[in-house]
Amino acid sequence: MKSISHLLNLFLLIAFGFSSCEKADDEIIPGKKGVVADHTIASEIILRSIPDEYINEARNKLHIAYQHTSHGTHVSYGMFGLPDYKSGDETRFAITNNNPQFDKLDFRDNAMASYAEAGVDASDLSRNETAFIQASRN
Repeated sequence: MKSISHLLNLFLLIAFGFSSCEKADDEIIPGKKGVVADHTIASEIILRSIPDEYINEARNKLHIAYQHTSHGTHVSYGMFGLPDYKSGDETRFAITNNNPQFDKLDFRDNAMASYAEAGVDASDLSRNETAFIQASRN
């Protein structure tokens, strides 16, 4: 019985050792042609390391049309919260909502709400499956 207990403890120790291994952060981005930034990479250190020239180009050339369900508002709230996060962010992360302006990121929240058939409310895609299908097709 004692040897089974030791074997089990050894197995758990090895499993714990393997599960706590992580890839070094410097291997996440270098050498990649495309990067999907999810919650595991979207940290303040990464956000602050984006060169100003990229931020400026996005503010003046990128137009984001974002349609979502009620749960998708978390993305919008996060985007609109960035300018007030720290001193200087009101300029660096300037953003507008459905009102394009120079030097501000053009974010169009609920941009596809009117893409559904006439008379169908698609402002919240979780409310109506028909609206979701039509807005997604368009």
